[in-house]
Amino acid sequence: MQINIDPTGNYRLFGNTEHELMEACGLIPMWVREWSASPTQRTLKEYLSDAYGFGLYEMTGGQIDPETGIYSYPEDPELKPLMSIDTDEGVLYIYEYAIVAIPTVHGYFITRMD
Repeated sequence: MQINIDPTGNYRLFGNTEHELMEACGLIPMWVREWSASPTQRTLKEYLSDAYGFGLYEMTGGQIDPETGIYSYPEDPELKPLMSIDTDEGVLYIYEYAIVAIPTVHGYFITRMD
């Protein structure tokens, strides 16, 4: 598992520190690390849903650029990831506004985890 803080370099341009960006990502990196280290048959999405405890509801209509991780939604400004986490199932992205893109076998499951 590899954690990349501000993978596009966007937020550091505005003076955000690594600590501030980690804080903005909340508990999600810890949960991904727990999932990665545990001998579980559950998918990352299933594990995060259980850890979060409020259910994961899919946000439809948005797209994740597979090269940059940038999230785009029609008529909204693009969001660059605060953090990317390389996992055995693919790259998970965390964005502003509590938006999370969880890799699945069918592409990305985009949700809010605030």
